[in-house]
Amino acid sequence: MQKHDKIQGILLGLLGGVTVVIGAFGAHGIKPLVSSAAFERFETGLLFQIMHTLALLAIWSSPRYSFQLKSRVFRWFLSGILLFSGSLYVLVFKDFGWGLPSFFGILTPVGGLCFILGWGSMALGVYRDHESES
Repeated sequence: MQKHDKIQGILLGLLGGVTVVIGAFGAHGIKPLVSSAAFERFETGLLFQIMHTLALLAIWSSPRYSFQLKSRVFRWFLSGILLFSGSLYVLVFKDFGWGLPSFFGILTPVGGLCFILGWGSMALGVYRDHESES
């Protein structure tokens, strides 16, 4: 295993573990304390984090894709998780009256754009791979 694959694998394992912790924390710690709208926001962030973590696992595990393609998608999806899901998690804490600035809401669509760019990068990379084989 190459060093870069090992680093991505470690990060992916940590991301998977953190996803489980966030899910458990939300279900047992946050849900009883926040409004239903805030908890829906939390669940949306968690759903996107789970989906993109699993997509990263599938891409990272495949020998079919080049390291460059995997790295590009990895960066976009990780950025999307941090910005999209992370901003939704932070906004949930506004229900606690912590006085968090509203600019975190601006980060959510930026994170969504990162997800879209990740999927687009994957599609383009697979297309280019297919073209070079023809």
